[in-house]
Amino acid sequence: MEKQLSRVQSGQQGVAKGRGKGYGTESAVQERQAKTEDSEELATKLAIQTDENDALKEALNSTLKAKEEDLKFYQEMMDQTKKIFLQGLRQFRQNSAPS
Repeated sequence: MEKQLSRVQSGQQGVAKGRGKGYGTESAVQERQAKTEDSEELATKLAIQTDENDALKEALNSTLKAKEEDLKFYQEMMDQTKKIFLQGLRQFRQNSAPS
């Protein structure tokens, strides 16, 4: 896509300096205008896709960060639950031990 854009731009520069071959006819002028429009359209589409890609990267990164925070929270909750369970188990064993 970049190669097409640079070809079209270099063709425009050659015409502007009077070096363009075959651009004197009306159909050649129309063809050049069509190529210019196509290159502008491609550049616009590329810019849109780049912006969309950046937005998706941002969304992915924020989702991953939220997921990491959730996992840390769940890990802490599991550690606390385990600690409470083990305390209860110790108390149960002490209370149920034969005297």
